[in-house]
Amino acid sequence: MNQCCFNSCGNPARPNSDKCDFHRNRRRCIIEGCTNQVLARQRCVRHGGKPLCSHFGCTANARTGGVCSRHGAALQKRVCSVDGCSRIAHRKLLCIRHGGGRQCNIQGCSTHARSGGCENPCRPNSDKCHFHRNRRTCVIEGCPNQVFARQRCVRHGGKPLCSHNGCTANARTGGVCSRHGAALQKRVCSVACCSRVAHRKFLCIRHGGGRQCHVQDCATHARSGGYCWRHRPENAIEQEIPEPLVEVKTEESIKEEEMATISCDYSAWIDALDATDIEILDLVIEAQSY
Repeated sequence: MNQCCFNSCGNPARPNSDKCDFHRNRRRCIIEGCTNQVLARQRCVRHGGKPLCSHFGCTANARTGGVCSRHGAALQKRVCSVDGCSRIAHRKLLCIRHGGGRQCNIQGCSTHARSGGCENPCRPNSDKCHFHRNRRTCVIEGCPNQVFARQRCVRHGGKPLCSHNGCTANARTGGVCSRHGAALQKRVCSVACCSRVAHRKFLCIRHGGGRQCHVQDCATHARSGGYCWRHRPENAIEQEIPEPLVEVKTEESIKEEEMATISCDYSAWIDALDATDIEILDLVIEAQSY
C-alpha cells in the first residue's frame, strides 16, 4: 500500500489517490519535487508561502509592516493588569506572580504547573472545553495529548524522528536532531558588527538586552529572581554577628599572672638598689641560710 505523498506523513494513501485521509483536501507546493503543504499563493513556507522581510539581505519571514521582528516588527505582548507590573500576562490578564499561572494538580503542592492538564469546564454535550473545542486528541489509545501533526501528538510521532540509526530524538533540520548534525542557529545581537548572543529585544547584554536589578539606583544586570548578585534575597537576610569569645581564667592562670607580676616588681626593686644595699642584703641572706 502506498503512503501519503506529503512530507514526513506515514499514513496510507486513499484508494486511487496519492493522499491520505487527513491530507485529502490539502494541496502540494507547486515547486517541482517539493512535498510540503501549501500555505499561501500555491507555495509552502520554504518556497515563498510567507512574504520575506523587506530588509536587504534578510531571509526571515515578515511579521508586520513588511519586516521581520529583528528589523522593526514590534511584537505586542499582553502585560499584567496589576498596576505597576510590567511582566507578561498569562491567564486572566495576570502574570504568574499575581495569579495568572496554574497550580500543580498534586494535592498540597503550591508550585505553578509547567505542563499537562486542562482545568477548564467542558462545553454542553461535549468532552472538550471552549479553548480546545477545535483541537483533536492523539489517535493513540489512552493518550489525551493534542494532535501536532499526522493525527499524533509530539510524543507519539507528531514530529519526525532523527534519521540517525537508533536515535529517538525529534529531527530539527536536515532530518537529524541537534546531537547528530542539526545546527542550532542562535540569535545574534542586532547591533552592527556585534556577534554576541541576543537576549531581550534582539540585543546582547552589553547593548541593553539584559534586565536591570529591581533595587532602585542599581545599574547592575539581574542574575536571578530579578536581582543582581549583590542584592539577591539571600544577602538581604540579616546575619547574626557572633559575640567575641571571652577568655575564662582558671586558678592556675591567675597564680601565674600574680607570680609574673611579683617577679617583675622584685626585679625593678633590685635595680633601684645601690651597691652598698646589695652587699648588706647578701649578708642577711647568708646569715639566714645557716
